[in-house]
Amino acid sequence: MVYMGSDLTVLLTPSDQFTGAAGFLLKTPNTVDFHSQPTSYLVLSMTQAKLKRKDLYYFDLVVFQVEDTLFKVPKNHFATSSVFATIFTLPPGENDVEGTEDKPFVLHGISEVDFESLLKLMYPPPLTDVKLTQQEWISVLKLCTMWEFTDIRKRAIQELSKKGMGTMEKIKCGKTYEVKEWVLAGYVELLERTETITKEEAERLGWKTAAKLLLLREQYLSTIASQYLALIGEECDRCAANTSYRRNNFSRGYETCAPEVRTLPDRNQHDFKTAVQKEFGTGL
Repeated sequence: MVYMGSDLTVLLTPSDQFTGAAGFLLKTPNTVDFHSQPTSYLVLSMTQAKLKRKDLYYFDLVVFQVEDTLFKVPKNHFATSSVFATIFTLPPGENDVEGTEDKPFVLHGISEVDFESLLKLMYPPPLTDVKLTQQEWISVLKLCTMWEFTDIRKRAIQELSKKGMGTMEKIKCGKTYEVKEWVLAGYVELLERTETITKEEAERLGWKTAAKLLLLREQYLSTIASQYLALIGEECDRCAANTSYRRNNFSRGYETCAPEVRTLPDRNQHDFKTAVQKEFGTGL
């Protein structure tokens, strides 16, 4: 059989059953008898061909060890992390190159569950929509913040913002993973609700933070109290305390004389966001 192309001609006989690189002889412009050349010549000729690599579909694999499990994945996605990009460019040591099965990159302090959540997003099965639970998205956010995966981190924040996290969880995750908008939103929710901050919440927030938030609530209630007292006149129908006393001692008056203040319609219209930003500044 004769194979002819624009740059090569290869002579093969029916008995020549070859596969792989040695099955074709790249040599131009001469016609080459396959049997007249040694095998080493054929392989060498193939390796000298000018081939290019398609970056998007030419994967360099890397092996990670997380806990007692090995993961072998394409390196390209991990190279988008500034942390891993730096690691991958470090010169190899005296021993074997890291990232192989014999010497994997060991990710200390990382849980297998968290790592799998990240891989689930980075390398989804073909023709499937990625669906992660709220906890899986939190795992993704945790690792992306640690390893500086900027784009994936933004995606995790967007997805978690849609999930409707509870107030305290929003504050906790916002502080842990440096999402200031969550911390701000959580503080505002604590101020906008009717119920005061509980002892358990104060412990989780930290007493200093809780005190600042309670002060903001008190300032708001004092303002509303003035409006309320202007409506009910100089004396309270319930306890006959004068207006001056109740203004100066509103913490007590609020509990005993003016429960209606709790349900005044402008509570959610008050600009708590600006008040929180002013009180906490860059400490959010």
